[in-house]
Amino acid sequence: MQLSQAQVSPISETDWLLQFHTGLSVASNQQLHALAAQFRQQYGGLLQDVVVAYDSLLLRFQQPQLHAEALMNDCLKQLADSSSAAATTNVIEIPVCYDPTLHNDLLAMAQQTNLPVEEIVELHSAATYHIYMLGFLPGFAYMGSVDERIALPRKVAPVPVKAGAVGIAGTQTGIYPTASPGGWNIVGYTPLQMFDAIREPACLLQPGQQVRFVPVSLSDFESLQSS
Repeated sequence: MQLSQAQVSPISETDWLLQFHTGLSVASNQQLHALAAQFRQQYGGLLQDVVVAYDSLLLRFQQPQLHAEALMNDCLKQLADSSSAAATTNVIEIPVCYDPTLHNDLLAMAQQTNLPVEEIVELHSAATYHIYMLGFLPGFAYMGSVDERIALPRKVAPVPVKAGAVGIAGTQTGIYPTASPGGWNIVGYTPLQMFDAIREPACLLQPGQQVRFVPVSLSDFESLQSS
């Protein structure tokens, strides 16, 4: 994505939107997170919030900002002129139990994909995923991309889902931080707490990070859950 092609537009007196129009692109999303960090560093005193989505970034100023477009274009130019490489992050390992006794959707997924359950687990846990953004629920990380062989559409209707459920929807995977209705195909469960309001940071996973799922046995899952 050429930064010069980014579209900057106002959406209210205080809110400005920067769009790349690239869809799911790790490279573009990484650029947006770099921009977000730059905005916070240079103009933090003017900003109420900076929100990164898949291929867009929202700047919410504390007051109407007449020079917002100039500020955004200045940061875009600085990032384009920078020769520094994108920051690398350590891969965060998330333990996941794929045992069917925990009531997952692996058997149904096997029928839809014509793959053995073991291969679905192998494909899901073999990839390293990029966290595009947080949304839907506090601490829910949208990650991609899953192997196209196990990319499945959402369920027709939402069903009750437990906290810690790891699901797939389309080419994305994510972890439900709390019990809620959900339509993603559940492959397993993690014993880790994705969101804790009294923890700092409250969200275990953060946008821009890299994640790998590590299969664990049912006994290890129960041990980690109780620790």
